[in-house]
Amino acid sequence: MSTSPSSTAGRIIRAALIVLPFGTIVLGALSFVIYFKKEEKKVARSARYAMALRHELDLAGLQKHEQILRGAAAQNLRNVSAYVESTLGPENMGYNLRIVQDKVTNETLAIEAELTGTQKPNDVVLVLAAFAPAASVTEDLLMPSSLSVMLGVAHANTGQSRQRTVRFVAVRDAAALDAWYAQAVSLNDRVTHVILLGALRSMTDASVIEAVHMRDRGTLVLRPGARGDLLEKARETERVVFDLAERA
Repeated sequence: MSTSPSSTAGRIIRAALIVLPFGTIVLGALSFVIYFKKEEKKVARSARYAMALRHELDLAGLQKHEQILRGAAAQNLRNVSAYVESTLGPENMGYNLRIVQDKVTNETLAIEAELTGTQKPNDVVLVLAAFAPAASVTEDLLMPSSLSVMLGVAHANTGQSRQRTVRFVAVRDAAALDAWYAQAVSLNDRVTHVILLGALRSMTDASVIEAVHMRDRGTLVLRPGARGDLLEKARETERVVFDLAERA
């Protein structure tokens, strides 16, 4: 019994209708796998690159930051924020930065570098320092000293993985925290701890928690590194920050 061309064509069409959607599903799933594999490799490459840029805490490095920041502050605030941005950035420390600017003046209000947590990425340990010189503070709270500590700790830990996310944020001043929050904090984020450095240490716990919009969410405010020389302050700050970041 012969098969007509029309029936053969019909079978081919029906087979195609069955096979093609299945193939599309398989190819779609495969494309997702390939995409995420590429993303994983990209993240791994970034981490390896950042690790290669690590620099252990040492007094000479901290004093270098302090000297440069002091000179920049004597000129203008833009030079200070530019130095912080350049130092934390991909070329020097391997961080991808979030820059928050005033929408009218384009003035830099905040510079953020993040170590994304591996287990609890939405739990954030926030390290804050101000880059605008503050009046009426003692020498050890001056901007060059506190920013040097933050830059040193960030440099010593670039590329490291922690359970919780650590964000190093240099803000112009306390008033700039609102602008930073609006652009940098998602609804899923929970700031578990705020580490205050330099002149920001004078903020009350209540004002800090209000500024980061974490009222009634269990946020704790700490002020480490109050005593000792620049290196001792940096080591104490590093110990506190990463003890918190490793908490289950």
